[in-house]
Amino acid sequence: VEFDGSGKAFGVTSEGETAKCKKVVCDPSYLPNK
Repeated sequence: VEFDGSGKAFGVTSEGETAKCKKVVCDPSYLPNK
């Protein structure tokens, strides 16, 4: 998951490509430090 300077999620990166979006929905275990 990619975050902007204010800590808001703006996309997901996989295999070197980033898909940008307005909302990211995932299991909290993918973001252990957030």
